Amino acid sequence: MKIFVASYTYIYEHNYRVFDYFRNKSNLIVVVPKKWKSTKGNKKTVYPPHINDINVISTPTFFFHSKYLFIRGQLKGWMPLLWFILSRLSKPGDVFFSAYEPNLLVTYIYGLIAKSLGLKHVFFTWQNVSYRERMSGLKLKFIEWLLKRNIQLSTAGVCGMQKAYEIHKNYFERYNPNIKIAVFNQSGVDTDTFKPEAKNDFREKYGLIGKKVITYSATFTSRKGILQTIEAFKILSREITNAHLVIIGTGELESRVKQLTEESNIKNRVTLLPWQPLNDLAPIYAQSDIMVHPSVPFEGWEEQWGLLMLQAQACGTPVITSKTGSLEETVLDGKTGILVEKSEPDDVYRAMKKILTDDNLRETMSKAGREYIIGHFSHRSTAERMEKFLNSL
Repeated sequence: MKIFVASYTYIYEHNYRVFDYFRNKSNLIVVVPKKWKSTKGNKKTVYPPHINDINVISTPTFFFHSKYLFIRGQLKGWMPLLWFILSRLSKPGDVFFSAYEPNLLVTYIYGLIAKSLGLKHVFFTWQNVSYRERMSGLKLKFIEWLLKRNIQLSTAGVCGMQKAYEIHKNYFERYNPNIKIAVFNQSGVDTDTFKPEAKNDFREKYGLIGKKVITYSATFTSRKGILQTIEAFKILSREITNAHLVIIGTGELESRVKQLTEESNIKNRVTLLPWQPLNDLAPIYAQSDIMVHPSVPFEGWEEQWGLLMLQAQACGTPVITSKTGSLEETVLDGKTGILVEKSEPDDVYRAMKKILTDDNLRETMSKAGREYIIGHFSHRSTAERMEKFLNSL
């Protein structure tokens, strides 16, 4: 039995590395776009990867984001020639893991392709907010129709986190009681790169020797809590004189971020850095005392996974984030970090102070975080669960 995986997700290095840990790569075929125009971070064009011992096929796609007129993100990542690829290489009974959400039109197209070729279709979902909480009317009816059809067309589904399973449980039971469901991620964390031993001259370069370093690394948007982080640090800086905030990223709030740091008395205690390559991020995380990411619910969206927070924990760095979305699964409150009830500056400040002023707590969280990521979110542990589940269908 062959396993076909088709998604733009796997054009990114931090995602496709999960396949390096598959035991049997000979029956795996990965289909990705010929190129992908990233709309996040530095907005670069990404090209297909080379994965050792795995057949990677590239094919055109024409929809790269979720802001198209009328269709929004319904066709994001659609590869029109996929039917021809599968019809040439697959046999009835093979598995087709499309790795797309069940509330999308592109998933419906792929489900129909799988049915026409006798393949076992598998979808993937991160969705962790009830559909009926964030939409209504004709839009809700259309989305629930897609959910029904995609669940009926599928042999199995994969939920990225337990929260996603809870959101979809009633739909699974109603539309396809025989569907097989598993909970794991599309990919994992590279724990060989992101590790406590990752070192470089980061502290020396930016004059941070002897400082308590707090790192924020994310897009500068309202939903990522960048402004709350700065306000919390303002309060903290009055009490912990050797505290220093490192901010990594860019985004729509960049001018506001610069303004806040320039106008306050923290100018010399904040370091602003652009997006960093993975190999440079790991040492920064490993040499930070805390990672802060107070995610905020925004227009029906809540944090679905939090890769940067997982990477930080893999480096042995405690994480401060909020109780929203699936973050209670990403960070274990009181064990690998602290979850604040709300992403308010006062709450974030208190969490920062608690960890920075308790060396034993910080060390305990550091060890627990590394162990948690290796066991639950590493590329190796994710690949083992993915391969076992797909081969069981």
